[in-house]
Amino acid sequence: MDPLGAERCITSVGKEEKMKRTLVLALLAAGAAILAGSAGGAGPSPGVTFGSAGVVSHDGKVRYVAMRAGRGTLVEAVTTRGGVVRRSRFLRGLFGIPLVAYDNSAGGLSRDGRRLVVDWPANGLANAKTRFVVLDPKTLRVRSRITLNGNFGFDALSPDGSVMYLLQLKNVNGGGLHYDVRALNVSTGHLYPGSIVDRREPDEKMTGIPMTRVGSDDASWAYTLYSRPNGGPFVHALHTTAREAFCIDVPIGANDIDLSHVRMRLREGSLELRLRGKTLATINTRTFEVRH
Repeated sequence: MDPLGAERCITSVGKEEKMKRTLVLALLAAGAAILAGSAGGAGPSPGVTFGSAGVVSHDGKVRYVAMRAGRGTLVEAVTTRGGVVRRSRFLRGLFGIPLVAYDNSAGGLSRDGRRLVVDWPANGLANAKTRFVVLDPKTLRVRSRITLNGNFGFDALSPDGSVMYLLQLKNVNGGGLHYDVRALNVSTGHLYPGSIVDRREPDEKMTGIPMTRVGSDDASWAYTLYSRPNGGPFVHALHTTAREAFCIDVPIGANDIDLSHVRMRLREGSLELRLRGKTLATINTRTFEVRH
């Protein structure tokens, strides 16, 4: 259990023992608890969280948390001031609030406040199934249930919650860090054809560990800093309304331990990567040019 009291489902990853040790140290430095062999997370997907900070509404007034309740889950809407439970819903199965980076960044709540997604991660087996429940945040009533064949991790929602972005994990049992970014139509529960790739480098394989995440105020962009064993860190810029993405290399000279402390900050027209109060790099969010 981490210092915030979050029960976690996270799997340590890496093909080589040295890589495993480095990433585990980095994640511990970020405050994440690693439960090796758990079904809740694998490599590029941090899994889900129970209890803890959950995910907060855009206006900052309501916090949504998932609590274990025997073989089920109690999803609660709690006021951020006073901690009063306003609504709750019991779900059969272990559905947690999805994490999007190993610094405890959480997701699952649409910008317009009309959809809340909770996630029951797959077990990592070849015939695994990943399950999602879409709730109405105002009532916590179930809007839909989505089941996918395979190992998927939640990544982001479009501002209106109509499109869910997922990481389709590959070689989970082998500790692989490779994945495809997929888009799902929330209304139909079906995946859109093909993967979302950087059109400038369509043949480049997606690989890495998400360290931290920041999104634009309107939720049309999600920026994630990734660590990867080869090639150095990069920022994945996901355009959630256009179903497109861009990968931006950021040669900032930080090792995995330092990367666990790097945070990102959005300013008008730019994304800053900062470590202990110092700006390491600035990315132009229109051209994706990197300045040091």
